Amino acid sequence: CGDALADAALWATLEVVYVCCTCFEGPLLRRIAARVEDLPSGAIVMSVTRPLPTREGTFRPLGLRQVRCSWGHAEVHVIQRTATAATASVAAPSGARVGHHSHRQSLAGAAGEVEGERLFEGEELQ
Repeated sequence: CGDALADAALWATLEVVYVCCTCFEGPLLRRIAARVEDLPSGAIVMSVTRPLPTREGTFRPLGLRQVRCSWGHAEVHVIQRTATAATASVAAPSGARVGHHSHRQSLAGAAGEVEGERLFEGEELQ
């Protein structure tokens, strides 16, 4: 075991990150938000319950969805790393996508597809 946030070089290679933030408080959320900035351009981050407090312009929102969990319902926030001066030379991950999903509820109706696949599949909650 170790600190998953300690290895910046590892984070620079990740294409998809899933974080269940249901029980996380502000200080840990801020540490995670700082670390996901090391992700390559095009990487996808899914956070459950709480959005990560990322800096403006570092990620673009792809979707927000209510899902059923073992403890009830939760929101899944999906964001994608944008190209910045630090990441402009890093190519977008090849085949970056989230599972075999076919539908997505987008934030403000403006989010696009990820590598031709839509995010989220399943039952809509009323």
